[in-house]
Amino acid sequence: ALALGLFIHLVLKIDIVYAFIISSIISSTDAAAVFMIMKANPIKSRLATTLNVESAANDPMAILLTVTFIQVYLNAFRSPATALLSLLWQFVGGVLIGFICYKLSILILTKLQSDNRGNYNVLVLGCILFTFGISDTLKANGIIAVFFMGYWLGNGKFPAKRGVSNFLESVSTISNMGLFIMLGLLAFPSRFVHVWKDALLIAVVMMFVARPLAVLISTLPFKYSLKEKIFLTWGGIKGAVPIVLATYPAASGIDTNGFVFDSIFFAVFLSCVIQGT
Repeated sequence: ALALGLFIHLVLKIDIVYAFIISSIISSTDAAAVFMIMKANPIKSRLATTLNVESAANDPMAILLTVTFIQVYLNAFRSPATALLSLLWQFVGGVLIGFICYKLSILILTKLQSDNRGNYNVLVLGCILFTFGISDTLKANGIIAVFFMGYWLGNGKFPAKRGVSNFLESVSTISNMGLFIMLGLLAFPSRFVHVWKDALLIAVVMMFVARPLAVLISTLPFKYSLKEKIFLTWGGIKGAVPIVLATYPAASGIDTNGFVFDSIFFAVFLSCVIQGT
């Protein structure tokens, strides 16, 4: 996000905060695309696990950065220190609330002791919505709270766990279908004519400069071979999450001409076609 944001600001001559909004939006790796490719191709388990964990764990951070930079752009913070404290609380508070809600969820799910397995499905949805709601009320990040609560819950033990997992998979599938219908309604290919040059530059720098830099710095403490690092570099496939995040500036009244949404959509399309294949 940092590398790409600086490039957009210096080369495309876009306001620095606006540039960081764009780079934050497109910084996350698409978990669904990565999981699908890892399942379909026999890749070293360590390498596959690294990409899987990274792609699942970086969505909340991308959301957090995007929301923070939008608030900075709208002058919602009194000072840079306030913005930094808000960012830290959203992340740390989200993890903390996620852990507390995980403990509460395990307690409730275990104590329920219902003969109707469908009750567990409804209850787990209630736990998820409660986690998001309480985080939002306390000004922490709801997405991060739900993500970590789900992570711990998925590794925990409670009655009807298999049924609940299958139920949540179905909910996820329906949500994805609704999401792509919505994105399809928002995208107008005729507008790509006006943004394709900028979007192409963003996509190229993202794939060949920003992602490699991030991977090389992140893997310094670990023993990865050069081939493995190159593969991790190329594994940063973009997908639905950046396109969804691209609607945030429009909802905040920043992206009035649709530049952010169209540029992100085009860059994601290139990432899927070039990196995915």
